[in-house]
Amino acid sequence: MKAKMTSWSTGNATLGVYLEKTGNSKRPFGEQTQLVLDLIEIGRERDVEVYILYPGCVTAQTALYCERLRPALFKEVAMPNFSVVLRRSGFFHRSRFVLAKRELQKLREDQCLHTLLVEESDKWTLVHLLQQDKQTAQLLPETECVSSAREAWAALTHFSKAYLKPRRSAQGLGVFRCQWKNRQLFLTWDERTSTPSLRQISFPGHQDLAYGKWLKFWSSYKFQDALVQEAIPLLEWRGGPVDFRWLIIQSSAGPQVVARVARRGEGGQVTTNLHSGARAFPAEQVIRESFTKSERVLEEIDKAALLVFEMFQKQSGPFAELGVDFALSNHGKLYVLEVNPTPGRRMLRALDKHTRQLSLVKLIEYVKEVNDETGGLHQSASTQTNSK
Repeated sequence: MKAKMTSWSTGNATLGVYLEKTGNSKRPFGEQTQLVLDLIEIGRERDVEVYILYPGCVTAQTALYCERLRPALFKEVAMPNFSVVLRRSGFFHRSRFVLAKRELQKLREDQCLHTLLVEESDKWTLVHLLQQDKQTAQLLPETECVSSAREAWAALTHFSKAYLKPRRSAQGLGVFRCQWKNRQLFLTWDERTSTPSLRQISFPGHQDLAYGKWLKFWSSYKFQDALVQEAIPLLEWRGGPVDFRWLIIQSSAGPQVVARVARRGEGGQVTTNLHSGARAFPAEQVIRESFTKSERVLEEIDKAALLVFEMFQKQSGPFAELGVDFALSNHGKLYVLEVNPTPGRRMLRALDKHTRQLSLVKLIEYVKEVNDETGGLHQSASTQTNSK
């Protein structure tokens, strides 16, 4: 008889946070480090033990447990039975992607993963899911998935202005603004260096010459699958274009809007991502200064955000949280730009401290509710007692 592996669990509800691990001792989980430490602290205040998983942990049946918060000290322990596992990294390094994909699938089979799988959360898959529902499809800009330079070129000819996005990217990396002027195609992008700047390339002249230059461009950036999405004329507020992020978290009472954030682009940047220089503001402030019927606009966005969340729950099962990115035109027309199954918290720092704290408390409460509903019965098949 093979004995069940001893775990570090105290019998409380348990949360596993699955993410990339770095070699940086001060930031062992990169940008997720502070979020992880905050979740651990909030969890302990509410009888939820938080463990860290990274690619290889599920295979080895181990996890990281925080023995000390300040300064942080983690110890490798036997992997416990989890009430909930949340994937927090949007993507994984190519050397770990296959392993992460396999382990996350295992966690889903064990019915404890409450985030989309990696392969289900690329931009096109998310758009395609939204297109399947009549109500959410009406909110989408026209979007095409392309897998070659020829397909991308043909798609770009359909729009006077569009965005070219990799299917798998985060933080606005690799996004190009594409615009036709005087029969020339101009591409602009944010150059991520120590001093961020805008770069531009054009494809002028005869159609064949332009397409030849396009082929070289496509090859040099090693594009594979990408999205070409119609550019929406964004609401202008205080001299810059604005889009919005709504954070929704599930609770026993149903999905709740926990945070509303506006992001204003600065200096002509291509995206409104904070990593490329955008600034975050309370969405309520931006909308109330921009529309006379601001409460109606906020209610409309709330309704759309909850609609998107509930649609994904129907498609994918239990879901803890979701970030939905919206655009508003100056006339108040609403669009869904993107959906993020692993929404970050950096932009919440622009709001009051209570909002970011609340967003983490809600996640911990979600874990407790799931644990109460299941009686803590989620158990990995590989840790169950086996007998011959």
